[in-house]
Amino acid sequence: MRAIDVIIKNLKMEPDKWTIDNYRLVHENGTSIWIANGILFYQVEGLFKVFNLWDKIKLHVALSGIKNSCFQKQVINRFKEAANEPK
Repeated sequence: MRAIDVIIKNLKMEPDKWTIDNYRLVHENGTSIWIANGILFYQVEGLFKVFNLWDKIKLHVALSGIKNSCFQKQVINRFKEAANEPK
């Protein structure tokens, strides 16, 4: 199985183990994917292999799911923090 296929499978199966910001998607084991410049520039940092466009499209689809999951998690955490703040 190719590295990109393992990453995509992990994104779908364990989305809670990933964090996302404006520039990278980072797994808790240290795997980092550069996502800042759009789909044509997606790259797994540390791997010196260029992915073809089809692989980048598959990663983009998996990434859209993780973005929604991470955003929902951030919103829930903000509500929990706001509820626990003393008034």
